[in-house]
Amino acid sequence: MKREILHIQKIAPDNGFLMGSLMEKRGLKVAAMDQYRRFLSESPDADETRPFLIKILNELKLEKLEKREMEMHHRQ
Repeated sequence: MKREILHIQKIAPDNGFLMGSLMEKRGLKVAAMDQYRRFLSESPDADETRPFLIKILNELKLEKLEKREMEMHHRQ
């Protein structure tokens, strides 16, 4: 996994979406959630990526956060 992280950092430094996708792929759901949330806070217009965060929140059973993100997604 370290090699994949270094590769992402090389081709897209500070891309929380790519890093979140890698964390999700590896089963690191909390880390994926953190990366997706950081990405969306830095790129609020990237609403097409919000479903990835919503999926993780659902899997972590964080219902209030999931509901909030769903509302934000449907406002766009």
